[in-house]
Amino acid sequence: MESLFTPSSRLALFQFCRAQPIFGFDFDGTLTPVIADRNAAWLPLGVRRRLARLARQVPCVVISGRGYSDVLRRVRGIPWQAVVGNHGAESVPRLANLEKSEKLVREWHEFLQERFALFPGIDIEDKRFSLTIHYREVKDPKKALRFIQKTLKQLSAHHLIGGKLVVNLLPLGLPNKGTALRMLQKRLKAPRAFYVGDDLTDEDVFVLGRPRTLFSVRIGKRRPSQARYYVPAQSDIEALLDLLLEAVAR
Repeated sequence: MESLFTPSSRLALFQFCRAQPIFGFDFDGTLTPVIADRNAAWLPLGVRRRLARLARQVPCVVISGRGYSDVLRRVRGIPWQAVVGNHGAESVPRLANLEKSEKLVREWHEFLQERFALFPGIDIEDKRFSLTIHYREVKDPKKALRFIQKTLKQLSAHHLIGGKLVVNLLPLGLPNKGTALRMLQKRLKAPRAFYVGDDLTDEDVFVLGRPRTLFSVRIGKRRPSQARYYVPAQSDIEALLDLLLEAVAR
């Protein structure tokens, strides 16, 4: 991984932006810091202003692990080309048929509520088409994770994605962030894409990593990661957006 803030990386970004890519962003941990109270996560004013300027000039999309309606209300006021939730599965218009997934997730939720009641501090976030199991508030996170993993083995037809003190539980066959970005590129007739994210779910985008068609940036230097570039921390997001605004202006 290369730092995005070196002269050679900046030059590569400026050259890439000449081909008029779409610009994709994760939400939590990327546009806004990860915080203990997930309901208190909002776009900082400086980030919001920069995103609004960028989105008025080039096509921008946000692809979040949050439910669609949840992330939408947090990013309103910015002229997005698309807002996608549930790790790539949920958007308007829809990218996939979600009726069977909704029924399955509802059954999982009922089952897990009963099981996790035995372990105080584990919290289930119901996002309608997926579940996120939070264990940030548990005294012994390692013990909680083992309990969660053991319990989830009792479920069928599921896909697990880890995260920062969370486990994401999704039905099999749904679009992920990578397939969602590719679908949006096709819809917007944009052969190239810039994308920035911070979590394991964003690796579904990074793994697409063809240098000529994808400019991938990770928040935080982490190995292994399929992202080609990185910025040191989430607090660098305004500097990254300033760089994008400069690249677009050129």
